[in-house]
Amino acid sequence: MLTFFEHLRERHPAMATYIFGGSIAVIIISLVMLIYFLRQDRVKKEQRREQRREQRRRARQKR
Repeated sequence: MLTFFEHLRERHPAMATYIFGGSIAVIIISLVMLIYFLRQDRVKKEQRREQRREQRRRARQKR
């Protein structure tokens, strides 16, 4: 595989740059999406926690 990329770099530098740039772009986009979804998950957990607290407060007030 390494020899293939060396061949591309020597014979077809534009194609090698395109492949390398595309790979880097995929990695960056994946990391951004991972961070986004982890934050969304954290927000959902916080909302559920807040709802449970509110339900407990209402239950205590009814007593």
